[in-house]
Amino acid sequence: MVFVNTASGRCQGESTLAELRELLEERSLEATVKSVEPGNIEATLSTGLPPQPSLVVAGGGDGTVRTIARALVGTGHTLGILPLGTINHLARDLQIPLDLAGAVEVLAGGDDRTIDTGEVNGELFFNACVLGVYAELARLKARSRLRHPGWPAPLRWIADTISSLWRILRSWRVQRLELQLDDRHLEHRVPLLIVANNPLPRLAEARRLDSGRLAVYVPGTIRPLSLAALLVRAVVFGPDRVDALTVHIVERAYIRISSNDRAVVDGEVIKLESPLSIRIRPKICTVRVPRLPDTTRTRE
Repeated sequence: MVFVNTASGRCQGESTLAELRELLEERSLEATVKSVEPGNIEATLSTGLPPQPSLVVAGGGDGTVRTIARALVGTGHTLGILPLGTINHLARDLQIPLDLAGAVEVLAGGDDRTIDTGEVNGELFFNACVLGVYAELARLKARSRLRHPGWPAPLRWIADTISSLWRILRSWRVQRLELQLDDRHLEHRVPLLIVANNPLPRLAEARRLDSGRLAVYVPGTIRPLSLAALLVRAVVFGPDRVDALTVHIVERAYIRISSNDRAVVDGEVIKLESPLSIRIRPKICTVRVPRLPDTTRTRE
């Protein structure tokens, strides 16, 4: 079964569906391809999943993948990914090719691997749950997506980002957080907090998704420019190499927030009730990934 979110950032509607069916046929993959709208993915899955364990493919961005993965947990089905979104965090972490032909090749000849997920108040996440100013920035950008409809997409994205950043900076604020991290109780005033499913790597490094741990990142600054510089250093050099960023490796976290009950969960802005209960769910999702090279074969 292949479910394609036709509203995904890189999906071109019927032309993408036609190309996908052709690629599946070329690789002798018997598949039923269904197009779904963002608002009815869960309803379609409730009646559309095969009765026997099989490969169920999510075509779309991280939000689509997360929604379909949530329905597959505990069913015996394997998750396949066609990265048709804008960012495609999980596909990048699993080194799944971002082009359609390469992703279909993984479906045909890849290996199945079990990975961890995070869970916040019952919502699964593969990448991270982010609180604070980033959630507000994502909310403002989502509200402004319909502005400038005639502009090219890259220019519209730049304009919306600059406009949202300006509004964030004009009303910059920090949050008071109470954190219970395993057996440690902490209090912080921060503009941003990141809870990641497994530790985040530095730029160009592969990310593990099976260590069975959450990584909680607490910045040591509240000023906008200092925070931006800190995040850039963390991406380039790795979060564990940035002195102004404290990293806590835990299995469970409880977070009480003073205001702003929105969070960004795998790129999607959702509303969460405080306190947040966050835990790691080790190896509960089976996903089709690229086959590793056979290093055991002797060379002739």
